[in-house]
Amino acid sequence: MTRFVNYYNARSSDKICSLFPPPKNEEENCFWNSLKPDEEKSIYDEFGAIKKYEYLGVDTTDPEKVIVFKVLFANKGVKALSFNTKDQKFKNFRFDTSSDLIEKMLKQR
Repeated sequence: MTRFVNYYNARSSDKICSLFPPPKNEEENCFWNSLKPDEEKSIYDEFGAIKKYEYLGVDTTDPEKVIVFKVLFANKGVKALSFNTKDQKFKNFRFDTSSDLIEKMLKQR
């Protein structure tokens, strides 16, 4: 998560994508590489820098393994950000994620 935060705050989409290599035999593109420059800028402008983050746990209600963090964005306040994992590697992430369990995790912290 530390590398993601550093790359995100530096607006380094190529380095973010290096955290999410496509699985062998799959042509899955990194979200950041699919964005046009103005779309990428819009995301950063909307959410702002990540000021603080805290590990919350794993959302066991999702069919995939979803690791959840409580994140304080400069412009959006507190959000739950999650990473899906597969074979011990980050698969993708969700900027603003939610489930009943995630909402409960956020309220407990």
